[in-house]
Amino acid sequence: MHKFDDGFYIKTFAELDGSDENNEKLLMQGVIMGIGDIEHYSKFIVTKCGKCKDEAQYRLEDFSTWRNFKTVTECPSCGNTVDIIQHDKGMVRKFLFGEERAANPITITAFVFDNDVYNVRPGEKIKINGVIRSLKQPKTETYKRVIDIKQLSTNASKVTLPTDEEKTEFGTMDKSLLLQSFAPNIKGMELEKECLFVAMLGGVEDKNTRGDVNVLLAGDPGVAKTQLLKFVVSVTEKSDYASGKSSSQAGLLAGVDNLSDGTRVAKAGSVIMCNGGICCIDEFEKMNASDRSGLHEVMENRTFSLRKIGINTTWEAKTAIFAAANPRTSRWDSNLTITENLNLPFSLLSRFGLIVLIRDIPHKENDLELARHIRKIKQVGIVSPLEPVKITKFVNHARTITPKISDEAADIIENYWIDLRCQSQAEGSILIDKRTLQDLYRLAEAYARWDLSETVNKEHGQKAINLLGRTLRSLGMTTPGEVAKSLFDHMSKEEFLMMLFKTPISEESAIIRMREKYKWYGTEEKCLHDINTLRKNGKIYESDGKLKWV
Repeated sequence: MHKFDDGFYIKTFAELDGSDENNEKLLMQGVIMGIGDIEHYSKFIVTKCGKCKDEAQYRLEDFSTWRNFKTVTECPSCGNTVDIIQHDKGMVRKFLFGEERAANPITITAFVFDNDVYNVRPGEKIKINGVIRSLKQPKTETYKRVIDIKQLSTNASKVTLPTDEEKTEFGTMDKSLLLQSFAPNIKGMELEKECLFVAMLGGVEDKNTRGDVNVLLAGDPGVAKTQLLKFVVSVTEKSDYASGKSSSQAGLLAGVDNLSDGTRVAKAGSVIMCNGGICCIDEFEKMNASDRSGLHEVMENRTFSLRKIGINTTWEAKTAIFAAANPRTSRWDSNLTITENLNLPFSLLSRFGLIVLIRDIPHKENDLELARHIRKIKQVGIVSPLEPVKITKFVNHARTITPKISDEAADIIENYWIDLRCQSQAEGSILIDKRTLQDLYRLAEAYARWDLSETVNKEHGQKAINLLGRTLRSLGMTTPGEVAKSLFDHMSKEEFLMMLFKTPISEESAIIRMREKYKWYGTEEKCLHDINTLRKNGKIYESDGKLKWV
């Protein structure tokens, strides 16, 4: 028996008898990589002979013999075939148990019993206490190693939270240090780092909407997209990095594994294993369309349905997708649309809350700063203001906060989204739809978590708007902040009202927008007067509490 410095005991294989009953000294820790169906085994059987009426009871006394527990089929008194009058069964489930975050993880088949069959889910980290056995395989002379689990604890899946002292430190420290400590070896790229960090914080999940923010980094090769994704994985506890070029749907989402004993086990891929965390997918554009299609369900419904012969299951996949994609040609072509550059469908692009275009354009001063930054890394290294573990603890702590949207924040987000929908975009631009509005709310909630605030105020809403606007401008798209002001100033009163009510809008939001045009409306009474006039003249109508131009 070997004792580590922290007092945790690990027994050798010869000593693994499942006798340790202390939950604090469970024998192994790992992650569930695949699960089979729930099956049954015999625990207690009562037989009765139809001829001589003799009864016999057979009880599973020794847990180690559950595989070979059998009953007598013939009556010992008269030799007649007996009937089973009582048969008590227990539940058993087979799953694959393996090392966590190993390059080539060692897996072992494990069996869990009775109520614990419902506590095993793909991607769950567990601690176990059990008996290791060596079973002879049918039709061969080989033996397979398995574990019969006697104790199971799922506490290993809990994230690392800061101490009370660290929580106090987080509340008083300069929050800009978090962004300065994000991938410090990469020079600049403030927009990309902010997008990834805000998406790591995420929005608030409820019964109807997801809280995850999916991010796509698109652009020229060699601009550190891969390094940014790998840094995210290094500071996120439940995360994984995958290359789209070498990933299939089975490896990325889920597939079926045929075990040596002939049984089939549904085996989870990286996205399912990262349930509750982040999966980073590099070279996203190089994935086969058929392999990538499963992500549509994951990125919106947060589930994945596996339908194979003998396997019919739906798994939870509350996983944020951070992807990086290069253009089809060697460099980004400004004359092509984003779908033509990346060869990705609109239906998938619309599921990314933030899409950032990164260009590698030669610039003497910028290139000189980058060269000096790389020299500094080579010579003396870079000192980060915060250690990576501090970033991990801050994110985990911030995600426990569920900020509420204030009316001021909702108004500013709603008005911006309506303005954005009214902008005339170049053909082939990404769609501005209802998902965009939901993503704006998620980003505002993430900024509130960044400030450790229980309320999403107007400032958080404005930060969300600014971030989305900067990402859209990187793609060459028009935003209200660019053209709307000068355009609206030259509108006539009727043109403005037609634009305002083109998309359904509440009366309260319409009044706020109208009062912003101070040269026409100075008071709320004036706004209400004109709205009622439009109603009487049949210019606008009301439906479900919203006003819309006829």
